[in-house]
Amino acid sequence: MGALVGAKLWKHLSVVFKSLVKRVVMWTDSEICLYWIKSSATECKQFVSNRVVEIQDRVVPDRWFHCPGLENTADRLTRGVSAVSLKSDDLSWSGARWLKSPRFSGLTRLLRVTAYVLKFLGKLGGKSTQTGPLVAAEISEAEEFWVKQV
Repeated sequence: MGALVGAKLWKHLSVVFKSLVKRVVMWTDSEICLYWIKSSATECKQFVSNRVVEIQDRVVPDRWFHCPGLENTADRLTRGVSAVSLKSDDLSWSGARWLKSPRFSGLTRLLRVTAYVLKFLGKLGGKSTQTGPLVAAEISEAEEFWVKQV
């Protein structure tokens, strides 16, 4: 059901922000769900089949990937982790090992992603109507955001 909610949210956001978003990457911690999404819906029982069809109509199956539950930091909070164990949990503070690879880390990537998020939030709040690629001022605003955080 989480994959279906994510697919519905993506479909809505891709319509609203069609000029900003070029592609999506969807994640699930369920290998079974991933198998269903990447296979033919007719192979599943009716209940699952209906949801798989909805998901596949909204997001191409090739855009779905697996994130093991043990590496999913958000998943820990849903499992009733105590504050003490969360405080000492390296994964919660550092994230999954693969996030530290050059593909996912770096100042330029951080600033560009932050700029897009701020642009998105500005559109949600009705403060901005600017579309298209990022401009230098938006990247500077993202940099200021992180300077204030530190």
